Amino acid sequence: MNLGLFFILYSWRDCYKNLSNRIIIKNKFFSALLILLIIYGCAVLLIRELSVRWRLGLIGIFILGLAYGFYNEGIVTKTLLLSKTIPMNNFIYPTKFGINWAWALFINVWHALHAVL
Repeated sequence: MNLGLFFILYSWRDCYKNLSNRIIIKNKFFSALLILLIIYGCAVLLIRELSVRWRLGLIGIFILGLAYGFYNEGIVTKTLLLSKTIPMNNFIYPTKFGINWAWALFINVWHALHAVL
């Protein structure tokens, strides 16, 4: 049942992106909060379901959080590959193989600890 809720919320995220340009939600704070709740909420719900189904402990949940960080920052927002899109200036270091490794380490651990655990 929770897995079905995940897919409903995740598909609603795409619909919301198209509708947010219209006049549905005028308040930008609540609009941004709603988008963040949908994006992170779906991921945490999926990780929770997988951890219960596979009987994972904290280390397993941490590894799933790292995988989510890689998915979110590497595939969706592409901040791991495009160093110009990094939102913080503290991580301007030389890249290896096109990846800013300081940013990748920081943001993936952040996702695993703060967004998931």
